[in-house]
Amino acid sequence: MTEELKSFETISIQLFNFLKEKPEKEERSSYIEKLNLLLDERLILAQRLKNIEINPFVDSDMAEELKHVDQFIHKALGEIKEEIKEDLIQIKSVKKNEIKYIDPYNQMNTNNSVYFDNRK
Repeated sequence: MTEELKSFETISIQLFNFLKEKPEKEERSSYIEKLNLLLDERLILAQRLKNIEINPFVDSDMAEELKHVDQFIHKALGEIKEEIKEDLIQIKSVKKNEIKYIDPYNQMNTNNSVYFDNRK
């Protein structure tokens, strides 16, 4: 087994364990930074394995475990993405409500005191 394959297995397990922890909203930015570092490192190792034509999900002693870990990683990343989407929607809604509170008459379309002449 090559050194890259061992490193890929190790970083996958680290990422798996890291994703089991859910951060508080206040700590999310540092959590995402660390997550990005782990994902970047895993991507680099995956590209090296691809260059030497080794598939970690087939050629590894831990192939079945890596498949399970990879499925968990994809599921957890999807959940994080959905949480962030929901927070962004909520922030946009709050921002829109703040604007309405500041200038409540801005959105009104009124044609009062307007005269339309139909003659040519």
